[in-house]
Amino acid sequence: MFLFLNFLPLWGSPAFLYIIKSSPLKRIHELGLSRK
Repeated sequence: MFLFLNFLPLWGSPAFLYIIKSSPLKRIHELGLSRK
């Protein structure tokens, strides 16, 4: 969870979005966007 929390500020970053494209974090990222 520490790593996840540390990556939160990077959401929206092109590099980060590219990384999560093929990662289970994609669903978590999408859920986070839905909360905004």
